[in-house]
Amino acid sequence: MSGDFVAAMEDALDLNAAPYDRQRPVICFDETPRQLIDDARPPQPMQPGQPAREDTEFHARQGERPVAKGEIPLHAQAWKLAEHG
Repeated sequence: MSGDFVAAMEDALDLNAAPYDRQRPVICFDETPRQLIDDARPPQPMQPGQPAREDTEFHARQGERPVAKGEIPLHAQAWKLAEHG
């Protein structure tokens, strides 16, 4: 690890340790790929006396989509946003 990398990590850790400031909120963003899959069998809806049924087996991979998330972690009511690309 370079000195520049360590300095940047220390800055991020200091920022995360700071108290919440309404005028300058810390906003965290992350993006991750999610696999899209197709059901091997169609889900069965709930019937009288019978719960809904969904098979855990998947039939075919249908590609990937990115999922982006934004969060204000220090806010009292932790604001979150998720968006599917």
